Amino acid sequence: GAAVEPAFASAEGQVGDAYRVQLDIKGRYRMVTWHKLPQAAATAAATIGNFYLASSWSGWGFQEMTREGDVWHIEALLLQANGQFQFVRDADWCQVICPERPDSDSSARGYGPDDGASSQGLNWTMDGIVPGDVVRIELQKCEADGEEWAVSWRQVRREDLTEDQLAESRRPRIGVAGSWSDFARQQPLFFHGLEGGREKYGTFVTIGQDGWESFQLLMEHDWNRVVHPDRYSDDPEAPIRVWESPNDGSAMDLVWTIGWGAEAATIGDIYHILVWTSNRRVLRVSWKKATSEELSKLAAAGLRPIARDV
Repeated sequence: GAAVEPAFASAEGQVGDAYRVQLDIKGRYRMVTWHKLPQAAATAAATIGNFYLASSWSGWGFQEMTREGDVWHIEALLLQANGQFQFVRDADWCQVICPERPDSDSSARGYGPDDGASSQGLNWTMDGIVPGDVVRIELQKCEADGEEWAVSWRQVRREDLTEDQLAESRRPRIGVAGSWSDFARQQPLFFHGLEGGREKYGTFVTIGQDGWESFQLLMEHDWNRVVHPDRYSDDPEAPIRVWESPNDGSAMDLVWTIGWGAEAATIGDIYHILVWTSNRRVLRVSWKKATSEELSKLAAAGLRPIARDV
C-alpha cells in the first residue's frame, strides 16, 4: 500500500525544538499524540547539564554526580576530618554553584551557576565528619530556572580504612595555585614519599607564553590558608622562610617564580615543583627542570603537567 508519512515530517518544527509524546491505550485502540513544549521548558531541558562535586578531599577535582529527578547525589569516603565542597556544572569552572559565605552549613542555599573566580573560597563545610565516614551529598533545584539550590548531607555508614588510607589521612594535603590560572584554581600536590624524615610532595608545571610562572601553596586545599615565601623568590635554592597567611590580600605579592631568575626558562619547558613538610607545616619549596624519566613516569600514570589556561 501507499507509504504513510509521519506527521512529524509535515510539522513546522525547528532544530532544537522539544516535544512531549504521549501514548494512549484504550482496549485494542492505541493513539499517539504530541505537542511542542514552550521554549522556556525546551531550553531548560537542553541546558540542565551534568553536575560534579568539587571538594577539598579530592584536590578540587571533578566527581560526577548521579541524577534522580531534580536531585543530584554522590557518596564520598572521607579520609580527613570535615571537608569543603562546591558543585560545578558540566565540569566547567565558569559554572559553579556555591553558598554566599565561606564555611556554610547545610542551611545555606546555593546560587548559580556563577563564574568560578568569584566563588573562590565560598564553600559548604561538613563539621563533625571523621576519617572513615561515608557521606551522601545531595543537590536539589529549588526553582524552575535553577538559580537557587538546596544542599544537604548525611553520614550513611562508617568504613574501616586500609593501612594506606590511614597513612594518607595523617598526612597534610597541599594544593598549588599559580599564574597559569591567574590564581583562580588549585591543583593537588602528589605525595612522593619520605625523605630524611620529612614528607615530600611535588607536581609538574609547563612554562607558558610569558616565559615564567609564579605560584603559592594552599594547606589542606583551603583557600584561606595561603602558604608563601617570606619575600618574593625566583631562586629555588634561596634560604627563605615559609609562612602561612589568611587569604586577605596581604600575601598576594609573596610568590615563588619559576624562570625569572638566574635560570631563565623557555616557553614549553616543564618544571618539577618540590615541597617538603613536617608536623603539618611546609618547611621548604624548590623546583628544577623535569627529567625525561620523570615525565615518562608521569605519562605512565595517566597524568599531565599543569598548563596555562588557553
